[in-house]
Amino acid sequence: MTKPARILVIGESSERDARLAGRLRSFGFDSTALDLENVQNLSPHDHDADIMVLKMAASGKADNAERFLRVARELKALERHHPAPIILVGEQTEAHRQSACTAAESGDVDDVILGPAGEDQICGRINSLMRLSTMRDELNRRLATTSEYGVDAPYYVAPPKQIRNAQILIVGPSIYYSEIESTLPRDASLTGALNYSIAMDYLADQNFDTVLVDIADEPEEAMNFTRTLRQNSRLYNLPVVFFANAKQGQSLEQAYANGVTDILYSPFSQAQINARLMSLVRESRFRDAMKHIYAKARHLATSDALTGLYSRGFLISHMQSVIRDAVKYDHALTVIALNVGNIKEINSQYGYIVGDRILRQVGEAIGLLTRGEDLAARYSGSGFVVLLPDTPVEAANVAMRRIRAIVNCTDFSLKELSDPVEVYLECAMAELGVDDSPESLINRARANCV
Repeated sequence: MTKPARILVIGESSERDARLAGRLRSFGFDSTALDLENVQNLSPHDHDADIMVLKMAASGKADNAERFLRVARELKALERHHPAPIILVGEQTEAHRQSACTAAESGDVDDVILGPAGEDQICGRINSLMRLSTMRDELNRRLATTSEYGVDAPYYVAPPKQIRNAQILIVGPSIYYSEIESTLPRDASLTGALNYSIAMDYLADQNFDTVLVDIADEPEEAMNFTRTLRQNSRLYNLPVVFFANAKQGQSLEQAYANGVTDILYSPFSQAQINARLMSLVRESRFRDAMKHIYAKARHLATSDALTGLYSRGFLISHMQSVIRDAVKYDHALTVIALNVGNIKEINSQYGYIVGDRILRQVGEAIGLLTRGEDLAARYSGSGFVVLLPDTPVEAANVAMRRIRAIVNCTDFSLKELSDPVEVYLECAMAELGVDDSPESLINRARANCV
């Protein structure tokens, strides 16, 4: 049984902030509230929080806002095994807006939300930052395992302090275009797409840090657009922000479940737009930088020669540290086992050379369909394993079904064959259990492959 993520809500009154902590608990988090004045005396339990939410009071006084910024810097300076991301939550007051801009531009906090902020919005941002933390922790482990193979591992990267040349795409005939443009740094680039079709063309040809969507009177079309982005492995984590009016709030209740990163309701201030965009761009850049390091960490010495995925030996070695951390911090860990069920038929009909080339294409597809922090490896002749750190079985099941559905619906083509080759991918999964070793966890998943 894994423990839920630990969320510490820090404000000027723990009694007043207990409501937010209670709502977070209803979403499955382990959350408590703490007075700002007691931050210097964090208990060991509070010190190990996964996310810290700094909730500025509604009074919005300048000196109180500055206190929260000082506390954010102090929390960032704490020596911790897992540096906790910090979310700054405030109201639409001048003091809070100024503090939000300062914090977002300096990187003193990891995210900024200016109210009115709903629990769904805060939970969405918590989940996003939790995945980013998982990606960072797994990268540290991955680099350590790589170094054991005698490979010079690339250097670890930190979140960028300064954002240069931000690339923003705004979708729809937005009346906010000039207002948004005026809030961005001078070196930022804002590209407009009048409709979703043009937006998809831009996204296919260019790399953007964030997508802004003016939903106008078409919230369902905006959510369909977002769902399309989330089905693309390259665009899966791209931040998407909706611009909406307050009357559309009820029609957007499912927006976060459909992959929307955030929703800004008008009227919104320039400071609010700037703070949100800079926080999201920093997060996007950090994620992309880690993906680049992940790719560089995969070396000939650690890879399977046929597919380019990680080798079986690297997988087993690396799982030892992943299992150790999962047990130590009570984090979830799931393994997906995949197998090309009709490989014998393919080899018999087309020959082993074609079979190997099909396995290579299947391996490439699996690698593209997994997140950066997930480790995909070739485990046996036609068998693959995907290691998903900090992922419960419910989320792993979604990932597994997505991989199988896409691979099974893909026609794999070779130049010398007139017809494409169909692949049937079998799959199963297993969650880390008591006293599991890497081999026992993998074997339990492989035993149920259907």
